[in-house]
Amino acid sequence: MLLVIIGVLALVLATPLVLILLLLGVPWFVGLAVGIVAGLVVGSVIVLQQVKNPATQVLSTVSGRSPDPIAHARLINLVEGLSLSTGVVEPTVTVVDDHALNAMTVADPAGVTVVITQGLVASLDRMELEGVVAELLVRAKDGDAELATAVAALLERCSGGVFKPFESFVATRSKSLFDEDRDLLADQAAVGITRYPPGLASALATLKSGTVKPMAASPSNAHLWLVPPATALVPSHSLDLRIDVLEEI
Repeated sequence: MLLVIIGVLALVLATPLVLILLLLGVPWFVGLAVGIVAGLVVGSVIVLQQVKNPATQVLSTVSGRSPDPIAHARLINLVEGLSLSTGVVEPTVTVVDDHALNAMTVADPAGVTVVITQGLVASLDRMELEGVVAELLVRAKDGDAELATAVAALLERCSGGVFKPFESFVATRSKSLFDEDRDLLADQAAVGITRYPPGLASALATLKSGTVKPMAASPSNAHLWLVPPATALVPSHSLDLRIDVLEEI
């Protein structure tokens, strides 16, 4: 996807340069070659500059804080223990002061951050929270979170600025980057770690009973959340189906 954007941007940048060189009397084949190379170089610099540090870009849209050692001791302990079980380097934990019930995993080569709303932490018992944390870590382990974070950062950039002309293309193309069963697969992988499907099933039932759209949710990051809000660009299975599948395990 980035290569396509670089190519299109290079063409846009190269066109005026080629015309200028032709007006200056430079042979057309030389002008065309110089224009294309210059367009590719400048286009690559612009694109890579815009999408570097995707996790930082995504987290900047979420007003989170570090968990309280006492109030969030259960959450911290679960993250520590399940990190060892999943083989994921212990992530940073961010708590969002929001009554909505949701969570997400943000990741890039620099590290992983687990984001969870205070509303969800307060609404789940230990077994339910364990299922949620396991799934958040699974999404980091299988690479889903890193891909989803990169897409979210690019979508955010496309909402304005130099990438605005590519917004529709990126939104459409992003759908094909994800497995259509990504939620179901993540659910099953999570309970494979906890060995207790009812815990995650009950957690999802709790999410179903409340609002799953935090104030920080947006069209660009909707696909990152455990339960994507209605604005998600990436299709998500219904909570009813996800719960039914877990109950059959």
